[in-house]
Amino acid sequence: MTVLSNQDTIIKYAASPTIINNIENTFYYNYSYNNLEIPIMFTYQQNKLKFYGGCYVSLITYKIGKYSYMVKEDNYNGGWFTSEKTLSGFEKSFSIYPSLQVSYSIDIKRNKIEPYIAFYYAIKNQDDLYIQIGINVPLDKNILK
Repeated sequence: MTVLSNQDTIIKYAASPTIINNIENTFYYNYSYNNLEIPIMFTYQQNKLKFYGGCYVSLITYKIGKYSYMVKEDNYNGGWFTSEKTLSGFEKSFSIYPSLQVSYSIDIKRNKIEPYIAFYYAIKNQDDLYIQIGINVPLDKNILK
């Protein structure tokens, strides 16, 4: 998630000077996270269409938050400058994402690819809806022998 604001607006309407440990006057905010997930999926195939249903279980999350914000140098001179802060770290997370995926099998010169679209929804947080588009490339059964 990224949020952008206008620096001039922050300087004009800031309620109070910002100190280094305070990030009230943020003009740029980027928050991202990466999960270690285990998929539990069931498959139903009809001709070249495959339907997957199940869930992804998130176990560990690595979060990164980057902030850029305005700091007033002192109250009397009114000088402003920018500063940045990055917060990151691992945390245990247990989230279940029910998911639905549909793929279509295409044969290209004896190789198979499966373009798909998937939908994931987080149970704990109603704002987490993910739509994913991609291509699965199944391993050839002869490679595994």
